[in-house]
Amino acid sequence: MDKSILDISIATLNTRKDEWARLPIAERIPLFQGATKKTAEVADNWVATAVKAKSIPENSPLVGEEWASGPWALIYGIESMIGTLQSLEKGKNPPIGKVRTSTGGQLIADIFPYNIYHRLLLSGIRAEVWMQNDVIEDNFSENVAKVYKTDDQSGHVSLVLGAGNIAAIPPLDVLDRLFAHLSVCILKVHPVNNYLKEIFDIIFEDFVSAGYLQIVSGGADVGKYLCQHEDIDHIHITGGAKTYEAIVFGSGSEGQERKKRGEA
Repeated sequence: MDKSILDISIATLNTRKDEWARLPIAERIPLFQGATKKTAEVADNWVATAVKAKSIPENSPLVGEEWASGPWALIYGIESMIGTLQSLEKGKNPPIGKVRTSTGGQLIADIFPYNIYHRLLLSGIRAEVWMQNDVIEDNFSENVAKVYKTDDQSGHVSLVLGAGNIAAIPPLDVLDRLFAHLSVCILKVHPVNNYLKEIFDIIFEDFVSAGYLQIVSGGADVGKYLCQHEDIDHIHITGGAKTYEAIVFGSGSEGQERKKRGEA
């Protein structure tokens, strides 16, 4: 592990975090559009690389799963984000379904499905957002995508510990931090699918060159160093309970004792 490389990556993000938090929507959209274009360009190579790494026969139906859980899922996610940004740039809120009130008086927004394709492809799946208690009908609209309606925001640095099971999860987690939280990111690619790092480097080339994202590889030692780094503000993890507890309480017997005492 070369700590100096990790430190330089985080320092780069620190110098760009406020810029990203305040970047006009019109300047964000081309970055996301570029990621979509590059994902389409590397899609065949992405799937071929995954199929080879997993020793999947070329004529196996499982090849389709690599498309669905890889390039397709990522392009769909980015396109949805672009649509939201384009609506906000025009001064409109993104498409939202029915807004209703719970028996306790809390506003609930139905957000999925919202088109015919969702209903056909993902029949029976629903998603809703329960608003905070101070969000009422009169101020609901101004609280939608509120992060984009707040001036002079301070930026922050997020660490994304990439998942190893589904290929699209690490890049989608990165985009969630960039898009929904306006946070610059450092992604540590999981050793299990480190063969995709070069693919991710291409997809996110524009974000990386602008200093809004850094992508690194490594095992548990790299993850531990990044989790404990003083300039990391938030940690996003898709993983098991043991990994979570090691981050929160520490590892070994000392970590177990801290867990018992509830000392994070």
